[in-house]
Amino acid sequence: MVCGIAFTNAQYVAQDKTVGVNTALPGSTVQVKGSIAGEYTSISANTYTLLDTDYYINWSGTADGTFTLPTSSATIDKTGRLYYVTNKTDSFNLTINTSAGELIDDKSTITLLPFQSALLVKTSLNATSGITYRLVSITRANLAYILSVSSSSSIPYTQGIAEPLGFTSNDLNTYAGDIVLGTGLWTCPASGIYRIEIQETGRLPGTNVSAHRVIYINKNYNDGGVTPAGSISEQYYTMTILAISSLQTSGATAIVTVPMKKGQTIQPFGVLCNGCGASTMSSVNRKMIITREY
Repeated sequence: MVCGIAFTNAQYVAQDKTVGVNTALPGSTVQVKGSIAGEYTSISANTYTLLDTDYYINWSGTADGTFTLPTSSATIDKTGRLYYVTNKTDSFNLTINTSAGELIDDKSTITLLPFQSALLVKTSLNATSGITYRLVSITRANLAYILSVSSSSSIPYTQGIAEPLGFTSNDLNTYAGDIVLGTGLWTCPASGIYRIEIQETGRLPGTNVSAHRVIYINKNYNDGGVTPAGSISEQYYTMTILAISSLQTSGATAIVTVPMKKGQTIQPFGVLCNGCGASTMSSVNRKMIITREY
C-alpha cells in the first residue's frame, strides 16, 4: 500500500474505490489503459437463448432465426449489460425476442435484416415485466444495388389483356443474371428493402378516344413454379387515365417499396387500352429501376 493505493500486478485500487488497469491514477470508476476483450460467440443454430456470459454474437443461420434475451431478475442486478448481435447471412432475418412480459423499448421483438447489427443494453429495471432492454443502435446493411433496364421498341398489346412488360436493354446492373429482359422477371440477389419504379409510355392507333391502362407489379408470381418455397404472392397497382385528345400518348409510373428475400421475384405487368374502342394499344417506351434501400 503506497499513498492509499493498493497494487496488484498492473491493477490499481485507490482509496476512493476507483480501479485502474495499467494506470495508477484512474480518473473514472474503472479506467483501462489498453484493450478490452469481450466474449465472441459464433452461432449457426436458428434458435438461441443468449447467456449471461455472451457479449458479441455473430449469427450465420440456415433459415430465419430467433434469439431470446436473458430474463431480467429482481434478485440479480444486470444494469448496463451490453449485447452486440450481428446477422451475417445474406438471405435470412434474425428476430431478437425478450422473455414474456419484457420489452425492448416499447416492443417485445426487433428484427435484423441480413448484414445488420444491433447493440442492446440492459436497463436498470430488474423485473420480469416492463422495458428491461434498450436498443442503442442498429446498423443498416451497406450493400449498394441498382438495376436499370429499358426498351424503346414499340410493342402492341391486345386491349384488356394483362401481359408482362418486357425490356431490351440492360442499362446498369450491380449483379449479372438477375433479370430476364424479355419478360421483366427480376430475382432478388440479396435480402433487403427494395424500391421498384416502372415507367411506361403508350400510344393509341387512333385519335379522340378515351382509354386507361393499369400497370402493376407482381411479387412472387405463382404461375409456372416461379414462386420461391414459402413465399406469398402480392400485387401492387397504379392506374393512368388517358383523356380524349388529338394525340393519344401518355405515360404511367408505378413506384413501390417492397421487403424482399433472396430468391424472391418481381415482374411488371400492364393492362393497356381496356375498353378504349381500339383492339390494341402500343407500348412505346418502358423502363424499370430497382434500388436497394437497406
